[in-house]
Amino acid sequence: MRLGTVAVLLFAVLGFGCSHVSITRVSAEHPYESGLRFYRPWPYLLVRADRNDAAQAEIVYLPDLSEEYVIEPKVRLGSVDVKVTLTDGWQLASLGASADPQVAETIEAISSLLGAASSAAIAPREPAAAFPLPPGLYRLRYDGGHVTGAERVSLAEP
Repeated sequence: MRLGTVAVLLFAVLGFGCSHVSITRVSAEHPYESGLRFYRPWPYLLVRADRNDAAQAEIVYLPDLSEEYVIEPKVRLGSVDVKVTLTDGWQLASLGASADPQVAETIEAISSLLGAASSAAIAPREPAAAFPLPPGLYRLRYDGGHVTGAERVSLAEP
């Protein structure tokens, strides 16, 4: 066997033969076929009145349905150990993966993709009427990394 043929075969085994974990955004070009789906979180402002009619507001994270992703182990030669944690069944909280290829010493590891699901509470001391937004759910709008507004979300009855 010639040296060029051996190099091509070695490249094919190392490049295409190693097991790994794939994260792909679901789109028209890459439709969902298999794997574990998750969504990127989007911040919303939830405004409600408490017992004293004081406005209470908090940031809540809900799935952005236009940002759907899929995690899929690609097992070729060797094995892949994948550990995924989803918060609320849709938000990626952590991802750990290790591959143990039997042909090459290549290990591809993906870890700690963290969807920061933090909450902040705001408790104005004035009555709810003084709060700039009436009770409801608002999707926050961003431009250039800054909040530029809030759009009220219409909640239809089922």
